[in-house]
Amino acid sequence: MRIISTWFILFISIGVNAQSDTLFIEEYNLNALGQYKNGEPDGHWIYFYLNSGKQSEGDYKDGKLTGVWTNYFPSGQIEHEIIYRNDSMTTINKMYYEDGKQLNCNDFFFNAGDMLKKENYYPANVFFKKATELCPDNSLYWALSSLNKNMLGDNYGAIDDLDNSLTIEPNNAVYLTRRGEAYMITSQYDEAFKDISKSIEIDSGIITNYQLMGMVLAALKKHEQAIYYYTLFISKNTGKEDMHETLMSLKYRATCYFKLGEYKKAIEEYSLYLDVFTDDAEVYFYRAQSYLGLKNQKNACSDWKKAVQIDKKYLEQSNFNNICQ
Repeated sequence: MRIISTWFILFISIGVNAQSDTLFIEEYNLNALGQYKNGEPDGHWIYFYLNSGKQSEGDYKDGKLTGVWTNYFPSGQIEHEIIYRNDSMTTINKMYYEDGKQLNCNDFFFNAGDMLKKENYYPANVFFKKATELCPDNSLYWALSSLNKNMLGDNYGAIDDLDNSLTIEPNNAVYLTRRGEAYMITSQYDEAFKDISKSIEIDSGIITNYQLMGMVLAALKKHEQAIYYYTLFISKNTGKEDMHETLMSLKYRATCYFKLGEYKKAIEEYSLYLDVFTDDAEVYFYRAQSYLGLKNQKNACSDWKKAVQIDKKYLEQSNFNNICQ
């Protein structure tokens, strides 16, 4: 089965004499027939196998794939029909094995998952769409489709997919965590709080929930509660491979201490973080403000200057400009 390789031919750049309507693509052993307009393929094009019939056909507009493109096996059996808009796949109409059997939802799902692993998110999105269209009651299909949408930056689409997953499995803690995270990314903090709270209630062993809850509570300005959850996360996240997230929670907890005016604790934790991440301008700036809160002007100015050295935007902070000359 050649699900991926046979569409690749549709994306190649073709350099030919503009007077010629027929060309030979040596790398792929194909002939092609079509018209050019302003040096770009335009209108209907047909690609042929050298020793048999058509390999693919469809339309270009201004050099970009548009409308339905049909690919064929050497036997003449249709391999797939895919709709394109402005060079991007939007819909799979049909897809077949060479024996004429149509692909089922599992076939689309596993091919989509393979594309997701290879970071081919746009075609994966089309394959997940077909898998969920054919088997809408499979919660895992919707869940992985949502992950792919996350990678495309479509967090609202990810929430929609996870809504479908949770309609099928309403008490799936992992799906609740992932939707809670998507709600947090889209600044829907109350909804995020509900999902992550329910996930913790169902499965207290999902450690990342404690960090996420801390972030949600901090965004809701509930800093004391956020500190509690960051502390839980740090105490439970003990694996060496997870040290990065532990340090990030240390940074977030330090900022909660800063917001509460507990400057000494904030400085202690910012310092532990900066022992590892020495080029974080934001943390130097927050530690500078913490020192200023303790009336330690010398250390405040030193940290502010480090922040400015890393990121010039901190030069505009007038309070430090006035006292650190």
